[in-house]
Amino acid sequence: MSHIIYQTEGVVLNKTDFGEADRLFTLFTRDFGKIRAVARGVRNLKSKLRYNLDLFSFSSFGLITNGGYWKILNAEESFNSKAILLSPEKLVSFSRFAGLVDRMVQGESSNLFLWNQIKETASFLAKKGLEGGDLRKFEISTSLALLGELGYVDKNERLSEREAVSAINKAIKESML
Repeated sequence: MSHIIYQTEGVVLNKTDFGEADRLFTLFTRDFGKIRAVARGVRNLKSKLRYNLDLFSFSSFGLITNGGYWKILNAEESFNSKAILLSPEKLVSFSRFAGLVDRMVQGESSNLFLWNQIKETASFLAKKGLEGGDLRKFEISTSLALLGELGYVDKNERLSEREAVSAINKAIKESML
């Protein structure tokens, strides 16, 4: 039986170990939205996949689907996110954003706006020297834009920083996710 191999860009939002050497990944992809995919044997030292499947790594993935789940066949890094990973403040900020995406996006559905926002957020964090208050404002604005695109908040409403934080917290609470 032959399978169609799908090539798409994506980012690793979450990973969970299971079995002796396998791992389940939550990916947000350009073409399929949020998916869960298995990588068999990825925790083995000899695995070629292990270095391109780090948390928050952007890669070009080769995927197949079989019986309702996805399997990762290959991954090649497409964006170097080391600048984010090496800065504790930027890592925490991107981690919160990725966690919000993972929590609030439900089901497999392509959303190019969200994909572009995730890439732009990572790219901006990797290039800019944001610190303290500026990083907080950036995090609030990206979270608000994400929730606006998903329909949890009015994306056209202008809010103060305090009102924005309140709207974000209210959206998360009311979503029950």
